[in-house]
Amino acid sequence: MKKDKEVVIVSIFSGMDLLLYGMMLAGMKGAYAVEFNCHAANMHSLNFKDPNGNPLIKWVLLSKEEMHPKLQKSTDSEQDKKRVQILRNHFLVAEDGSAKRPERIQEVNGKTLRERCHELYGKDIWIVLIGGPPCTDFSKLNVHNDGARNKLVFEYLRVLKELKPDVAVMEEVPDILDKNHKELYYDFLDQVASCNYEVAYQEMNALHYEGCQSRRRCITIMVSEALNKQPSFPVPNPDSAMRVGEVFDIDYYFSGHFEDKIRNKNHWLCTVTGGSPKWFAKGDKVWNPSIQDKLRIQGLKNNMRYEMPEGTPIDQQNKAIGNGVPINLSYHIAKSIMEDIFEIKVNNPY
Repeated sequence: MKKDKEVVIVSIFSGMDLLLYGMMLAGMKGAYAVEFNCHAANMHSLNFKDPNGNPLIKWVLLSKEEMHPKLQKSTDSEQDKKRVQILRNHFLVAEDGSAKRPERIQEVNGKTLRERCHELYGKDIWIVLIGGPPCTDFSKLNVHNDGARNKLVFEYLRVLKELKPDVAVMEEVPDILDKNHKELYYDFLDQVASCNYEVAYQEMNALHYEGCQSRRRCITIMVSEALNKQPSFPVPNPDSAMRVGEVFDIDYYFSGHFEDKIRNKNHWLCTVTGGSPKWFAKGDKVWNPSIQDKLRIQGLKNNMRYEMPEGTPIDQQNKAIGNGVPINLSYHIAKSIMEDIFEIKVNNPY
């Protein structure tokens, strides 16, 4: 029997990469990842390794002498303090003053990424590009939207043109389809199609793919015309949705953050964000969901692990989880790609 080709993933705008997690459950392999936020990149490095045991993310090292001018405050003004704090989210600073930062998307070349995939897995492979350019500027919930990060979808496009993957998956908030952003998004789709890709998008709700969380995403799938296949999406199954009481032993939860609604255990869970859900309640006991609770809402089952690096600020852990793509949704997208496009049977159930 002929052995199936390996399906190898290049992940950009990775975050903590629950998207990659779900796709690996379906049998794909990680090769390379790119993420700007140092805390999310540190989470990624702890949880995802290449076949040689090295992190998928590449780190750039800086000496104490290089870092000192960056972190030195020139004044005691609030603006200067804020600048230094932002820098500390871009660099992991060691006790000796040296630091490291993750490689940035502008430093990545698609041709080099392909060579890296070949080094790790050989040349007879399928390559899948995945990622979600920062969605803050697309979201209606961002009241300070200046649109600066919207253009990062074209960094995704640049990498796609250079890498020439067999399949690409881009995830975004559904707000990318609103009138304020549709022109930019359709421009992106047109340019992808001009690179000889079949392109389709679909709004998907993680709740309908064995999930407990109502979380809507716009998923774009791009398939090289050389494969002679059309983009394939998993069929939604609303009956697979789980109520909150099936996942947690609680009576009520309070969504907080944007919705401010109290719901009982027979409802499903709200979209996880940095501040949602706000609390759980059982009888007269009320508590804040833990990081592991939030990971569970994002599809992490009891037999799965995702570790957080020691010392990672709790707000950065919450932020990374809130930016994630549910594992259950990612798995079903990957399963559909594996079976319908690459014709590889997925034997591992979610």
